[in-house]
Amino acid sequence: MTVNVSPSGALLIGVRGNLKIASEVTLARRHRQAKYVIAWVGEPGTAKEGQMEVTRLDRSVDLWDDVVIPVDVAESLLAGSGAGPKKAKTQAAS
Repeated sequence: MTVNVSPSGALLIGVRGNLKIASEVTLARRHRQAKYVIAWVGEPGTAKEGQMEVTRLDRSVDLWDDVVIPVDVAESLLAGSGAGPKKAKTQAAS
């Protein structure tokens, strides 16, 4: 199952098998395939077991382009909504 996605990769959970960092894998979604490299694997016997982060190798295919908003568009949307990062208020010393 995919938990978190970005233009460069994804965090997957519920993954089984002998997962090794730097191994290449092919992922498929919505009738498309793309090559990724395993960047991180959750340690066996921990709460992170079965999780892995992958980084996209093939820049011509983005499996999650229908759900990821480009950074410039997201920043523009946040700026217009007032929901962007809040600046901390400072108080002058009396």
